[in-house]
Amino acid sequence: MASVLQLRRDITSRPEICSIGEINVRHYQGDTDVPAWLALRHQAFARQRIGVRQWTEGDFHAEFTGRWWWQPERMWLAEILENDSLGAVGLAKHQLIATATLAMRGEADQTQQARPVVHWLVVHPRWRRRGIARLLVAHLEAAAWDAGYREIWLETHAAWEAAVKFYQSLGYRQVE
Repeated sequence: MASVLQLRRDITSRPEICSIGEINVRHYQGDTDVPAWLALRHQAFARQRIGVRQWTEGDFHAEFTGRWWWQPERMWLAEILENDSLGAVGLAKHQLIATATLAMRGEADQTQQARPVVHWLVVHPRWRRRGIARLLVAHLEAAAWDAGYREIWLETHAAWEAAVKFYQSLGYRQVE
């Protein structure tokens, strides 16, 4: 079994949120977003050495909407507008290409101080290395900052080397 790394970063100022070309970032809007989220997750993890099983809508709701900390405005979805093959704007649709969620770890009754964590940062393989993950992390960190938090945590598998390097490039450091 792969070891899980815990990483954290101090947030010293509110991150600036820039835009990236044709990428639209929005919040979760309900059950109609779930199938696209599940497809994105499957595509993003399909070739990882440490695989993840395919999820159902029930798994999604258990992981997110069924949690005490869940708030739709803490899930960001990055999408791009796609036209149909004939370029007819009237048939355009949005394709989900990345997502991230700001979760809280701790207890619902606050007996243990809750702390913000990066939860399920996922980018479609064809859209990686274009700044989209950085953009989503900026949204997460800005929301954490606005809520009064000055540090943020995350977990990832040590075997997901590209993810570890990415987080380290943002200033996240391993917690012993």
